[in-house]
Amino acid sequence: IINWFDIDRIIRKSNEYSELSSSEKYLMEQEYFLSVSRLDLKSKDYETLIEGYAILKNSGRKEKLYIIGEGTGRGEIEAIIKSKKLEGEILLLGQKENPYVWMKNAKTFIHSSKFEGLPTVLLEALMLDKFVISSNCPTGPTEILTNPKAGELFDVGDANQLAEKVLKVLYDKDYQKELLKNIQLKKKEFELSEIAEKFHKIIEESM
Repeated sequence: IINWFDIDRIIRKSNEYSELSSSEKYLMEQEYFLSVSRLDLKSKDYETLIEGYAILKNSGRKEKLYIIGEGTGRGEIEAIIKSKKLEGEILLLGQKENPYVWMKNAKTFIHSSKFEGLPTVLLEALMLDKFVISSNCPTGPTEILTNPKAGELFDVGDANQLAEKVLKVLYDKDYQKELLKNIQLKKKEFELSEIAEKFHKIIEESM
């Protein structure tokens, strides 16, 4: 049984702007894509994320890419960004105590990993009605974003597919409506009442 999510808390935190600095508020006023993960090149696929973003920029998209998180891979990731001449377009924002306010204002949430457990960050983004594009890595994203389809999956390492999925979500208004409908259904699966019902059912069946 998956742990329940305090959806009300996530929504409340997403509306807390008072602790943001003036520079943070300025960044948040821009149009941007968002990724939230540890800065680690072993499990996180930053090469594909950055290459996919470069493709989007070359297609004419103006959004920035903000990355929230910290880790030992920061230097390597900065080098990849520099090699693509994307300094000023991809911003490493570091660790944020409240990532939800950044999630709320993002145009899309992009998650690129080589492997995962249960990426709760995807669920948190869905709780804020974000369009999620995630790598279809082993365990986690497929379970979260399917049945019903609540986001887009791309093959691990496929930057072109990542860019295509982002563009599909951004341009297809009818598809956006379908996703939002499914996101509401997906959110219900993680409400306390739903989790409690599953728990009681298992107890009854074991008695």
